[in-house]
Amino acid sequence: MTLTAIWTLLKRVPGWIWLALAGLAFGFAYVQSEKAKAVKLNNMKRDKEAAEVESEVISNITDNSNELLRESDAVRSLDAVRQLPDGTQSLPDYHYRD
Repeated sequence: MTLTAIWTLLKRVPGWIWLALAGLAFGFAYVQSEKAKAVKLNNMKRDKEAAEVESEVISNITDNSNELLRESDAVRSLDAVRQLPDGTQSLPDYHYRD
């Protein structure tokens, strides 16, 4: 088919069919746009929740680490064992490595 034959065929299509096709194209574009918006909102919500969870986990790890540091500093600041259950002040030498 030549270009003129195609053009004459297209001119014979009624106007209401062109309107229907334009409406379908507009409707399809609108639906796709709404889907894209919904996906974007869903992704933003998911990313926000993930960031909040990550922040909470980091906060918990930091708090726990700080607590362990405080406890270990408190233990290090104490003197050696004052008295063992058997009444001695220190462990026998065989408890220590060379």
